[in-house]
Amino acid sequence: MIHLPFHLKANHDAVIYGDIRMPDEGKAPIILIIHGFRGSKDWGFFPYIAQEFVKNGAITITWNMSLNGYSQGASYIDKPDEFAKNTITQELSDTLTILHALQDTSTDLHSMIASRWDGRLSVIGHSRGAGIAILSAEQIPSIQTLSLWNPISRFGRFTDRQKNIWKETGIFQVDETEDGIPVMMNYSYIEDLELHGEKYSLLRSIQELECDILIVHAEQDMTVPLREAIKLQEYAKHASLNVIPATGHIFGCTHPLIEATTALNTALQHTIEFFGL
Repeated sequence: MIHLPFHLKANHDAVIYGDIRMPDEGKAPIILIIHGFRGSKDWGFFPYIAQEFVKNGAITITWNMSLNGYSQGASYIDKPDEFAKNTITQELSDTLTILHALQDTSTDLHSMIASRWDGRLSVIGHSRGAGIAILSAEQIPSIQTLSLWNPISRFGRFTDRQKNIWKETGIFQVDETEDGIPVMMNYSYIEDLELHGEKYSLLRSIQELECDILIVHAEQDMTVPLREAIKLQEYAKHASLNVIPATGHIFGCTHPLIEATTALNTALQHTIEFFGL
């Protein structure tokens, strides 16, 4: 397996750090893997599934969203000030930066994979990353297949009471760093959603997609209920749903990943078959 790090400049002062993994030889399809809320390219099962896709004959690309709050190589959020500034617009911009760079012959990213890419392009997103995958596929018609793992069906996942307090204080706490520093979201996250309105509606967006879609959802997901996956399937033109029984939002895995679970491997196998690997 060949493992190549890369970086791209985001549309502000930050940098998008990523990893390309590919088989030792031959041409292969590309699979982009999008992490979710509070996640990173190195979180939990993401390196594992990237490697497993490669073993089955794919090139994988993973990356950290430019404002996900992780410094290069960090295992946990260590830049809460950057995390606080993150928005859906920024995550969509980062993802489109990757996609455009892949197809732009003048970029270093393109040159790193051009001789090995067979032209097929797929995307997999987990949780909020699945939402970013949907919006990205709407803008990039060359994405042929899309896999959504435990996907959200909306970005505005807050009660009116939470949003009112958030607006008054300007911040909303979601976590703590390993050092006990609060991890906050600025109210600009909500302002961004309100500004873009229907454009960022995942139910609207998924209706526009012509690509084939596989939705994989954990039966006992307490973070994103199964009903959200069912709703997405109802709105999509070409979507199938596989429910993984007796597991939750991260398929019973840990961070760092100690051992792949049966649930994770089941989700992975469904997706490998769907991508035609």
